[in-house]
Amino acid sequence: MSAIQRKLKTILILLVIIYLIINIYHTSRAILRNETQIALLRKVQNKPLCMAQQKIIQRLRRLTKDLTYVRMSVDRDIAMAKVIDGHYDNLRQLLREIEFITSANVDSKDRRRRSGDDQVKESQIVCPEVYKGSTYGYPFYRKGFQTEECSVKRDVNELVTLIFDEVVLTTETGDQLEDFTPTSRTSRFIMFLESVYRLHQGIRTHFILGKSWNQHEIETLRSKIIFDLHTKIYIHSLRNYTFSKGDLLQHIITGIKTQYILIASSLTRFTNDVNLERLLRVLSTHKNTFFAGGSWRNFTGHWSNGCLQTQLKNYTLTYKSGYYRSFSECLVCDYISGPFMAKTSVLKEFKFHLRGNNGIFQELFLRVKDRYFNSHPGLGHSGTSVISCPDVMFHRQPSPVLDEDLVNFAKKHSIKKIVEADGKTRWFGCRRGVKHREEEKCPLKSGFVVPPCCLENLADAIKFVMEQCERNNITCELQEGTLLGAVKLNKVLPWERDADIAFLTADFPKIVKIKDAFTSQRYVVHEIKEPWCCVEGIEAGGKIELLANGWSIQMYGQHRMNPREILVNEHLPTKVLFSGNWLNSPYNPGLYVRHRYGQEVYKHAEHWLSTGKQSGWDAYETEVFSSCPVKGFHGCLDQYEPDGSIQFDNHW
Repeated sequence: MSAIQRKLKTILILLVIIYLIINIYHTSRAILRNETQIALLRKVQNKPLCMAQQKIIQRLRRLTKDLTYVRMSVDRDIAMAKVIDGHYDNLRQLLREIEFITSANVDSKDRRRRSGDDQVKESQIVCPEVYKGSTYGYPFYRKGFQTEECSVKRDVNELVTLIFDEVVLTTETGDQLEDFTPTSRTSRFIMFLESVYRLHQGIRTHFILGKSWNQHEIETLRSKIIFDLHTKIYIHSLRNYTFSKGDLLQHIITGIKTQYILIASSLTRFTNDVNLERLLRVLSTHKNTFFAGGSWRNFTGHWSNGCLQTQLKNYTLTYKSGYYRSFSECLVCDYISGPFMAKTSVLKEFKFHLRGNNGIFQELFLRVKDRYFNSHPGLGHSGTSVISCPDVMFHRQPSPVLDEDLVNFAKKHSIKKIVEADGKTRWFGCRRGVKHREEEKCPLKSGFVVPPCCLENLADAIKFVMEQCERNNITCELQEGTLLGAVKLNKVLPWERDADIAFLTADFPKIVKIKDAFTSQRYVVHEIKEPWCCVEGIEAGGKIELLANGWSIQMYGQHRMNPREILVNEHLPTKVLFSGNWLNSPYNPGLYVRHRYGQEVYKHAEHWLSTGKQSGWDAYETEVFSSCPVKGFHGCLDQYEPDGSIQFDNHW
């Protein structure tokens, strides 16, 4: 028996030895294979990618963006959406696998330039600017980016010609001048003109006057301009021309010699928020960007970022607020709803084709998109062509557009239906809400989108607080990430963690008095901190935290809500569209968020609580979402592109 045991023991030992030898062999092979791969990667890392390789990678990225756009276009076709989702996931996985290689060969500045899908070069006409940090412009953020000194700077007057299309004249209080005498109208016009020349002395300027101006008023204007200003100003009146506004604009543009033209319709004021250098910088540094506009606010303080997307399909032209991409803190658009600067050569090439006085800009930008198909990612086009930079803000009061005003435009492009960005439908030959509340606590986890019912709960709470502020004469405005969501998406950010509202410290006692209004909605007044003394001799601070349906709403006091120079000139607060309501915001919301959050603010970054930051003042890393903990789950955040707003809105 012992002999048999010894034999079995010997056999077992031999088997173990053989097993160990096999494992050592396979392990050695794996190590050698890994070392070979690492050596190859190191070799690739240390050797820049050739142009052909870079172009292949760029084409893969563009194809990924193409699939994103196509996916958003087939939301209602569930079967096709699943097919596209599969291709999209495979392509993104491929890109992730090569990212390790490409990241070693592309610095951060090159990545930013690449993301714009436009050829970036150094400007030869304006100096570059540098971001000074998130606290540099605190608390009003009227500054943040500062222009550096350089040797290439040229006078703006040599570069730009201004065309003002029907200036809207106002009274001293800022209201529209309706009951006027010829003398009052001409004097108000001269005041507008002087505001332009205070900022840009001697700049070439063309004014287009409507048919309501009589010949005596026109001659009076011309005599005053020649006598008082001695500048290059030209007055054109539709009353004196047999051709349309489009023809007149084309006539003016044909004779312009400057490289750039600013066309501004229905302006009420001209202020230093109209940063011509900013628009020049973007146009001159991006070869394929031809039109650059800005945001605008009207008489009542309502603000728009000026960027619309268009879709012409099945005889229907649809306008939509939002953007797919951004670069240099500007939004890529199909249509600019307000004033814009353009490269003169491009305007001369495209021309204004439409007869009549209305729809001429809609028609122009429709043709521009038809050629470049620029705002949607890729699709075989490398250009950008149209952008809006919301930190550049115009004051304007556009006149209501009637359906009959757009008949010529609709006929030219065989359009039977126009759906405006605000949902209004216009017909040319044919014819055509709910709130969700839940009581359960919302899951707020890194890598996931916040469920829409939870976002609605927060939006409802924010709107209720702002409504109570207005009802009780308390000065409140959106700030921080809440304002960022309003500016970028017109709603709560899909990865939000709380809400931020600022109030005037002097109104702190009023807020404390209305606690019952909050508790009546089953909101909890969680924390109250008294104001402190003092800033500039004024009581400052104060804090109130509300808990609403699992959300925290932080309300912070400020001793002043706007710079003094703005308080002197403005009588109404700026309002931004937020979840269907117009809510108070800082005076220039686009400028505020650009200076608060810095470079590429319109690209996305998760909340600082989800990314391991120490506070909200830390620099944000845009263009990346956290990897989803549950791969393939429909609530994953990384299924979205880290840029653009329309992908978060399925009503296209």
